[in-house]
Amino acid sequence: MGKPQPAVSQSAVCAIGQRCHVAGKGLTRFGAKFTRDKVLEIASSSVLLIDHPPGGSRTPAGSGTLISDNVVLCAAHSLASMGSHVEVLLFYECDPGTAPPGSIFQYNMRDPASVAAWRSCRKLRSKPQGRMLKVLEQGHPDGLDYALLSIEWTALVPDPKADLVEMPRHPVAAPASRAFTREVLAIGHPIVTIGHPPPQTMADVEPTQATAGMLLQQFGPNFNTGRGTDYGYASFSTQFGMSGGGVFNDAGRIIGVTKGVAPGKGNCFLNLARAADALPTSRLANWVNQGGVLKPGDPNQIVVFTRA
Repeated sequence: MGKPQPAVSQSAVCAIGQRCHVAGKGLTRFGAKFTRDKVLEIASSSVLLIDHPPGGSRTPAGSGTLISDNVVLCAAHSLASMGSHVEVLLFYECDPGTAPPGSIFQYNMRDPASVAAWRSCRKLRSKPQGRMLKVLEQGHPDGLDYALLSIEWTALVPDPKADLVEMPRHPVAAPASRAFTREVLAIGHPIVTIGHPPPQTMADVEPTQATAGMLLQQFGPNFNTGRGTDYGYASFSTQFGMSGGGVFNDAGRIIGVTKGVAPGKGNCFLNLARAADALPTSRLANWVNQGGVLKPGDPNQIVVFTRA
């Protein structure tokens, strides 16, 4: 007989500062403000970025957010570990029927049975559906740590009127917002590094997770340099691989891009409104202020998302 799986309490709330599967068994809420349904809607735009050179293996590199039908917002520092052949995968998450309960902090990550219990589930999608065409715009990790990627959907179902992209549910591209709330939510794809030396493999990627936290600082410094006021800080829990993922206010609108953990200060994210104000003629500013991210001449593939 195999080693018994550890028993984990089935809480209805993924508490502040905890990290849970977006469809975790028994969950109804993340923090006090984010219902499970709202988190699943936000998660529909969460992207896993994968470096896949021709003839090579797939290396997971970071997270991002689909902000229009064919544009992904991520962190500039994530691009440093990737080449020009980047794939995108949506819905790398546990389905509700097999998603583990509780928070990751209830599982002993040094015990193989506990690790398996946390990470094992049936994934909604496991193969990339698209690829990066080009980097439309990017900042710098020591400045404004963001990038906008133009993507092309490749997993298409031909249709006489439009190319169809089948998804488990319709991706909801969250609009940007300048409104910060007391509670915020980060979402992304943790990548295991303990005992797994780089480069990481797809087996190291955990299914999509979300974490609610209290806003600690709205106008803080870039923790790389200790300078500026373009970053926010919050008490949610992130991990390597979640960098570049979206940070959302309690209305489900995106306000930031996850940068990483700043010891003693909390989890750091780029304040998108501040970045837009610093770059008034950028695509980022167009999107934050007006909702449109593309400029004339940018690639603009016409697709229709349909539920599989």
